[in-house]
This record gives sequence, structure tokens and C-alpha cells, in this order.
Amino acid sequence: MIYINLLIIFLLIITIHELGHYFSAKLFNAEVTDFSIGFGKPIYQFIDKNKTRWKISMIPLGGYVKIKGLDTIFQKNSNQRPEVGTFQSLSLFRKIIILLAGSFFNIVSAWFCLFIIMFFIGISTFSNEIGGVMDNSPAFLNDI
Repeated sequence: MIYINLLIIFLLIITIHELGHYFSAKLFNAEVTDFSIGFGKPIYQFIDKNKTRWKISMIPLGGYVKIKGLDTIFQKNSNQRPEVGTFQSLSLFRKIIILLAGSFFNIVSAWFCLFIIMFFIGISTFSNEIGGVMDNSPAFLNDI
């Protein structure tokens, strides 16, 4: 049972991370073609109104957000203007924001979880005072 809980938490962290990339890419009008949790053959998938394919795949060891043009980023192009909506058409600052947004979302979600835990549960404090001594215990018999 603990392994299932661990897997659920791991997939939740991956989802939050990938949502950071997705939302920042959408903020800068980059075309997102795929959003996948896991790798390999999809177990479940659908396409939304923005033509993004949302997938849950077989191997739950990570995830990815595929932005149009990101797969050809290292290919040498012949001085032509990149297509609008691709990763190459964005400024350097926007590219950096998209790439760092996943980590930023993880940090913010961790702070949010800590805030919720501290606000609703709090911190247990323990004192070093003895509350009582059991009858017929060695401490009771020695008058401590």
C-alpha cells in the first residue's frame, strides 16, 4: 500500500512540474502539442479545444510538455524566420521562463503544502516536565 501512495505522490509532483511548463508556454502563446504524464504507450488520452493531446502513459517515471518547434531546436536552420507559436519564435527571456517554470511551480506547491500543514495542524511542542509517575514503579518507590 505504501508503494501505491508513493507512486501517487510522485505522479502528483510530476503533474505540478509539467503544469508549470504548460501554463507558462500558454502565457506566451506558444503552441503546446502534447502534455504527458509518464512515458511510452498512452493508457488514456484526449485532445482539448487548443489541440493539445493530454496523455497518461504506461511508464510513470516522469512526464513532458511538447512545445511546437522544441524538437528541432538544435537543428541548423537557414536564416529563415521561425513560425509564429513555436519555441524558436519566443525571445530568450520567455524561453528561460518556460524552462524554469516547472521548478518554480514545485517550489511554490511545497511552500503551499507547508503553509496548509502549519496552519491547520501546527507544531507539536513537548516539555521536559514529568506529568506523573506510575504506581509501584521504580521512580514511585524511590520518591522522585
